[in-house]
Amino acid sequence: MFTVLRTNLEILKKDIPIKSHAIRLHKLDGLIKEELKPESAQLQSINDETVLELARIALKLEEYFLGISQDIEWALDKQGKIYILQCRPFKPVSAYKTNTVNDKYIDDIISKGGQRASSGIAAGSCYIVNKDAHILTFPDKAILIAPFAVPKLAALLGRAAAVITQEGSLVGHLASVAREYKVPAIFKIPNIMEIVKNGDEITIDADNLVIYRGIKDDLLAESRTSKNLMKGSPIERILQDVLQIIAPLNLLDPDSDEFQPERCQTYHDIIRFCHEKSVNELFAFGKLEKYSRHTCKELVSDLPLNYLIINLEDGFKREIKGRKVHLNDINSMPFLSLWDGLMAVAWNGPQHIDVGGFLSVVMRHNSGGDAVLSNQGSYENDNYVLLSSHFFSLTSRLGYHFCTIEALASERTLENYAGFYFKGGAADFQRRNLRIKFIGEILEHFQFNISLKGDSLRAKVNAFESSKLLIKIKILGYMLMHTRQLDMVMLNSSCVEEYRTKFITDIDSMIYS
Repeated sequence: MFTVLRTNLEILKKDIPIKSHAIRLHKLDGLIKEELKPESAQLQSINDETVLELARIALKLEEYFLGISQDIEWALDKQGKIYILQCRPFKPVSAYKTNTVNDKYIDDIISKGGQRASSGIAAGSCYIVNKDAHILTFPDKAILIAPFAVPKLAALLGRAAAVITQEGSLVGHLASVAREYKVPAIFKIPNIMEIVKNGDEITIDADNLVIYRGIKDDLLAESRTSKNLMKGSPIERILQDVLQIIAPLNLLDPDSDEFQPERCQTYHDIIRFCHEKSVNELFAFGKLEKYSRHTCKELVSDLPLNYLIINLEDGFKREIKGRKVHLNDINSMPFLSLWDGLMAVAWNGPQHIDVGGFLSVVMRHNSGGDAVLSNQGSYENDNYVLLSSHFFSLTSRLGYHFCTIEALASERTLENYAGFYFKGGAADFQRRNLRIKFIGEILEHFQFNISLKGDSLRAKVNAFESSKLLIKIKILGYMLMHTRQLDMVMLNSSCVEEYRTKFITDIDSMIYS
């Protein structure tokens, strides 16, 4: 970091951190990370001439924007030419008080110092991100803890309550975006990765460069309330208008007479219609065609469910000439693991359906409610499967519930994954929401990464060895079968606890037997 006197453009101070690595552009491999030799570790990344030229540009931009200082992002090519990428109004972080400690919490201080990248006060649970995979599992409103303030972490600032890093530049991309999003951030706390661990609750006071153990509600109450610059602006009004022709979904029932292209009113309707019809056409191929190698097959099973299967390549043990395929002809280990989970424990539905839950189903069915499926109480809906020896993708309607499961289980461990999406239900929104949380708790207990939104859930596991991943897929099969109609009993707390115990016991017995 360089400090330049604006009156005569003289460099007053240089803060050159020790750099262990450099990011270079490789002709074939793109960006690569190079280890620096000790003699290069303390060299300037840019020369003094470039520093002064950047200062001149900054002053010109400030003049152009009527005296408002700018937070500027720039790039430098190999010939030394400067490119301005973007700029935004800048509020100097030094405008706030520093190192003022709340005496009431002096015993709870776990860190004091560092550099303020973005002001403010926030609190939450710590989440350490030192691998790319951690970015995918970062929870909402967590405190982002990282070794370096790298640009890719900016993608998390919409969800992060605050940011703390061991190293980082106040003029870097992450710091700039943190200030733009008004996310409190402190950089250069060398031992932060040793001070905290995942799940620790802390309060970060970036104004005073102090971090406290625990949630300090009174400090949060005193913090400045940030103004939403978009609220009520012309841009927000335009976006709200545009959103009305993008987001709403009007084509709810694919089997209704209203499910026609001329009924599409929004982009969401168009996407929904195209998706539904394309899936139907994909699996309809074979009902009239005679080319059996390419046609979909109906799975013969003991379950009262219609499964239409397309063999992508090697999902069958032999060529199936007729319309039917039996389970012993399936050559897909991940799909067979899912089936094992479906069949592992008999399920006849919840045993203690309360009257309110049942009536909410009747009301939704009679009124149309927000149901998105037709014939939802029956098992007559087709379930679609794409299949190969190491992969399957299942789109399923079980009762009132919509679900997709996709998995890849091969010898390439890093590429292996299992994904699960679940939405819907017969009861009212409160019961459906509680049921989704219940499913999330069970899957989280078995090491799935969970994301909840309303009455929908996404769960995923990555990079497991094939044998271990097949066990996770088996768990998904059990959950798919045993969560049907469970939303109707979700307001009965004793019943919920009973099912929680049953599910965990069943799954433990299933995977360890």
